[in-house]
Formats: sequence, C-alpha cells, structure tokens
Amino acid sequence: VTFDQPVRTVVTIPIIHVENNSQLVFKSNSSTFNCTESYIRSNSVVQSRSLQFSASSLLEIDLTSKIITDGDGYAAGHGLGAGSGHSLGGSGASHGGRGGVGKVDAAGLPYGSLIWPKEAGSGGGHGYHVQGTGGAGGNSIQVYADLLINNGVISCNGLPGREGGGGGSGGSIAIMAADVTGIGSFLASGGNGGFSGGLISGGGGGGGRIAILASNSFTFNGTFDVTGGFLQPTYDLKDPEQAGPGTVFLDTPLFKVVMTS
Repeated sequence: VTFDQPVRTVVTIPIIHVENNSQLVFKSNSSTFNCTESYIRSNSVVQSRSLQFSASSLLEIDLTSKIITDGDGYAAGHGLGAGSGHSLGGSGASHGGRGGVGKVDAAGLPYGSLIWPKEAGSGGGHGYHVQGTGGAGGNSIQVYADLLINNGVISCNGLPGREGGGGGSGGSIAIMAADVTGIGSFLASGGNGGFSGGLISGGGGGGGRIAILASNSFTFNGTFDVTGGFLQPTYDLKDPEQAGPGTVFLDTPLFKVVMTS
C-alpha cells in the first residue's frame, strides 16, 4: 500500500497488520500513523520520509521486518550539516557526528538534539564529474507506544556517495514508550564516501542520533549503530578516515546514559 500525498499524510486505523512480504510506503514529506495496535511481520517493511508512528497499546516488529527512512533525508549538498564539494572528493555530511573531510578541508558542524532528536540527516558534498553525487541523509522516525517490541530493524541510515561524493549523515530515531523490549536493531549510521580510483575519494557521513525514553521498563537486548562512514584509501591517503560517530541517549527507570559507537 502506498500513500503518495505530496506534503503530509495522516492515517488513523485501530489495528494494522503489515505482513507476508507487504510494504507500507509513505511518500509525503511528513507522515503520521495513528493506531491502537500494529504488527509488522514476515519480511514486511514500513518506509517513509519523516515518520511519526503512534501506537497507544502495542507496536511489534518481528525478526524479519523493519521500519526505515534510509536515504530519505536531505539530498546531496543540502541540509544543516551538508558536505562541501570537490573534484577530488567531497566531504561527508554531519549530524550527530561530524562528517569526514575527504579532500576538502571543511565539513559541516554537528546539529540536532541529544535527548529528543527529530532532524533529518544531511547530504554529502559532490565529487568527481557529473556522476560524483553525495549520498542522501537518513530521515527521522518518532515512535510513541505503550509497549514497543523491536525484534527487527528501525533504521534511518545515510547513503554512500558515488564517484568521490561524500556520504550522507544518519538521521534521527526518537522513542517514547512505557516499556521497550526486543533483540532487534536501531540504526542511524553515516554512509561511506564514494571512491573513483587514484586520488579521488569522498569523506564518510557522520552518524545520526538515537534517543529512547522508557518510563516503566527497558529490557531491550539488541544493538545500536550510529557509526560514521569511511573514506576509502587513496594513493596519497593510505589509512581510511572515519567520520564521527553519532549519539545514543537512553533514559530509563534504572539508568540514564549517553553512548557513541
């Protein structure tokens, strides 16, 4: 099922099952999904640009399924932490972490909130000739739920650059729930810089931001990834440079912690 209103989509359904290799796609710039219970199962995907997902009772994602906004943030060269272009390799975009400089002595500054991130990731700078495009940033995902069971993937990764373009930065994931559990993944990594051989290589995108506020219990035992992307080695730069990692903020009844990858 695809919702393709150009600006904003608001959908309210009491109980929703996205199952059996199904795709629920929102093409609007901003989408809000309201329900009581939602089940995403059996190799199914919910894909959006900026997504606010509210489940007053339960949101469950199984081992084979995911919610993603990968590469649906700012396009190449755009955004609050956009990379700069250079024919020998553009810089990666910044967000929670600073983008790799590539062959440009400049990268955008980190931005966004640590405790409630909602900004999209930025696009990397351009690289060599017309094919050298920067990677797009990841967008934002906000989840409000009584119980969140994430055994799958919630992801807003930045995309890699091409032909010397800088990588896009990771986006934002913000979770507010009474109880959070599961063994899945929360991903907001930056894309690798594009490589065009010889001296031409773009910087990696910085990692994004993840925040989880669990008011009653936090028994999640999965993984977080806010790593920055890499610049591939070139003739004059033998050691791969990695962009800065993003941030993970956890606020639970037992502890408060800030982590980076």
